[in-house]
Amino acid sequence: MSNKKKYKVIDLFSGAGGFGLGFKMAEYDLCLSLEIDQWATDTLSENNRNGMIILKDDIRNYETQKAILDACKIAPDVVIGGPPCQGFSNAGSFKRKPNDPRNTLFKDFRQMG
Repeated sequence: MSNKKKYKVIDLFSGAGGFGLGFKMAEYDLCLSLEIDQWATDTLSENNRNGMIILKDDIRNYETQKAILDACKIAPDVVIGGPPCQGFSNAGSFKRKPNDPRNTLFKDFRQMG
């Protein structure tokens, strides 16, 4: 067993958990995932039965970094996340929507880092 520190990670806009899985595979300790979508949080719950905290909530309900840290009860070493890109994307059936309210969610992510 290695004596190296396992860095604690929280994953914001976690979706079904792809970024978090990569960090777990790299031997980080994924402690919390925050996601608004029910399907994604169901998938997270099914794939993470190890006591990881899964919050099905909107990041906009956490106005400060302290608010999210209070919710997860840990002090993370690393904050990861993939803010939505649908409003910027031309991929698939999406067309750019400059007024999509999700376009500004990266600001909520930035305040957590």
